[in-house]
Amino acid sequence: MEDVVVLTRVEKDSLTTLMGGFTGLVVEEVNGQKIKNLRQLHAILNSDSPPEYHVIHFNGASRPLVIPSAKVAEAQKRIMTQSGVTKASQLD
Repeated sequence: MEDVVVLTRVEKDSLTTLMGGFTGLVVEEVNGQKIKNLRQLHAILNSDSPPEYHVIHFNGASRPLVIPSAKVAEAQKRIMTQSGVTKASQLD
């Protein structure tokens, strides 16, 4: 099944400071894979062996978003703590 995946919001963190310009855009490709649904995107971003950088292409963006994979887990912990979020994802 194919869905449209849109980046709707970016939480504040030192890792996310340059991501605001991508909100509201459709995620087209991540790490060379065309995105078909949220489950696939989640699997790619939470791989046991991620690439050095996650490269995310958005429809209508002039450049890709490049995120250092090694910094994602710590940023996620900080953001969850700051926002009072207890579960990182809910795909059901």
